[in-house]
Amino acid sequence: MKLFIPFAMLLAATVSANPIATQQEASEAAELDKRDNVSVTICKNINYTGDCTTIKVGSGTCYTLGRHGLSSYNDQISSFHVLDGGCIFYNDDGCTGTSYGSILSLKTQDSDLTDGNGKENDVISSFYCLS
Repeated sequence: MKLFIPFAMLLAATVSANPIATQQEASEAAELDKRDNVSVTICKNINYTGDCTTIKVGSGTCYTLGRHGLSSYNDQISSFHVLDGGCIFYNDDGCTGTSYGSILSLKTQDSDLTDGNGKENDVISSFYCLS
């Protein structure tokens, strides 16, 4: 019986220590998850006004608006802001067609897609982002 009590105490100490490691692992995994996602805010009007939404996009993946329940934003975006990375915006679904930005020049924000030549305004259908 005397041997059983120290073993039980050791087992209890081990069990109570594991949740701390698990919480730390969960925190580290959440931090990695944050780094692997890019936050993209898209707005239907210039200067980040009008109808806006923020989307979490996986780094290195193509995001097509119409395939994710955001078809009302398809060909309606007039401003955007990207956090934790940069994006290439495309005129067509599946990250095809004419692009705004490139791998060498990822876009992080544009408050007015109507300025300049305006050819990027109200034409975005998909985007590819990297963190």
